Amino acid sequence: MTADEFNTLGARLFGPRYISRIAGRLAVDERTVRAWSEGTRPIAPATAERLTRLAASCDGAPPLVERFLTALFARAEADAIERADIITALARRSEVQAACASLRDANRQPLGRGR
Repeated sequence: MTADEFNTLGARLFGPRYISRIAGRLAVDERTVRAWSEGTRPIAPATAERLTRLAASCDGAPPLVERFLTALFARAEADAIERADIITALARRSEVQAACASLRDANRQPLGRGR
């Protein structure tokens, strides 16, 4: 991941104060994150992958969802809640809902007769 890609992704996920927020989220020194941002230090592949996965979870949203997320992120910024925390919570909720739907579907299947 290049410094430009990192900066774009960081701002998109964490808002304008992404340097300190990424540092806190990844438990690394802000100077390290700033060096990534400036391109003076390489970004570890695992770190790049983690940020890329997080960003992918919000890509391709339908316009209505995009408007909802924009409003939600604006509110989150006002309340100092990280965008990444919101995305993670929404992804977990979606996973739980999918698991519940699978269980409901499994419970609707007719049981075979025992002999």
